[in-house]
Amino acid sequence: MVYAENVKHAACVVVHNDQGQLLMVSRKSKLDDWNLPGGKVDPGELPVEAAVREVFEETGIKVNEDKLRIVLINIIEEFAVTCYLAEEWSGEIVQRPNEGLVRWGSWEDILTEKSVFNKYNQELYQTLKEEGFLP
Repeated sequence: MVYAENVKHAACVVVHNDQGQLLMVSRKSKLDDWNLPGGKVDPGELPVEAAVREVFEETGIKVNEDKLRIVLINIIEEFAVTCYLAEEWSGEIVQRPNEGLVRWGSWEDILTEKSVFNKYNQELYQTLKEEGFLP
């Protein structure tokens, strides 16, 4: 896949645990706004590399880059956002002092109206359901 250098990129990752719960992070400035772990792609970095880095930086969870499946690429404001589904991960949640909160939750937690990425999360959820990744 080729990425245009004049476009800003971001990446996020869907991580489920064995109980079907979703790994989520809050925004630093709004602790009740839950979303998927992810963030901006740094210069010279591929979206998949940013996905791995961001999940670890924000949550302490290590996702296996070779086991990330692209599930949605979409535009949010000025960013081309690539969302991955983690098919393999390891580690335990680590609360980072300079980040938002981290926890396991449900899709309902990120599909609320108060989520800044509500529209994107809704589209992602529908895509995952249609592709058979969610019950």
